[in-house]
Amino acid sequence: MNYTTDLQHNSSMPNRFLSNTTIAWLIGFFALGLAGWMGEISSTQWDLSFIHRMIVQSIVMSGIIGLGVWYLRIRRPLEVNYSIGLGTFKKALLHFITGMSILLLPVLLSIVATESMGWGEVLFNWSSGSTSTVLLGFSVVLAFEAFPEEFLFRGYIFSTLNTKLKKWKAALFTIVLFALLPVILVPLQQSLLGMDGLVGGNTGIQVGYVITMILFGSFVQYLRILSNTIWMGIGFHAVFVFINRIIGPNSDAVIQFANM
Repeated sequence: MNYTTDLQHNSSMPNRFLSNTTIAWLIGFFALGLAGWMGEISSTQWDLSFIHRMIVQSIVMSGIIGLGVWYLRIRRPLEVNYSIGLGTFKKALLHFITGMSILLLPVLLSIVATESMGWGEVLFNWSSGSTSTVLLGFSVVLAFEAFPEEFLFRGYIFSTLNTKLKKWKAALFTIVLFALLPVILVPLQQSLLGMDGLVGGNTGIQVGYVITMILFGSFVQYLRILSNTIWMGIGFHAVFVFINRIIGPNSDAVIQFANM
């Protein structure tokens, strides 16, 4: 369903939209915190490998957020009907692929240009098991970060706020809430649980990371409004995170930019 002016500005609506937004944010806070703690336990106590640790975190993250949004939608509904941007399977797949292409096409062009122009050397450190590893790694990124975060923030929180606020205001609040979550969570994890709290390759929250979160959140929010679906943002989000993990200057990268 599309948003309408009548739904957005219905003065008879209760203020449940605000309490539901707060609960949704707390669900995300709890899900990410528990997933991180479970990941820490799985690697230290259960001696799981990194990829298996990430699978555990993915199950916790997606499971809690999925159930949380279901609870809010079914048990605490607003007095208006509104979409959270899931759509039909066919349209979702098309938007997902489009979102992925926004980054994949520039990366492919960069690889071709680097080789053809002699700017450097591109090495593909591919082995017999790389295909399954890459597919599993992408699935983990999708389940742990891209889907639950977009489903919660650009899906439920933005859509809920947009039932009462204009789109630009709902978008602004969503971006702030998105960036605020790790800013509050990571210091608590470090001080209360003694966790490493590695964020963006650094121990703790850095200014550069906060700026990146705001810019990234703004762009995927733009994709949400542009496409009226969460799937374009999910596709972009998944590729954005995954590319940072498989491309780099070191020999352990699947796609290595050498001699630059």
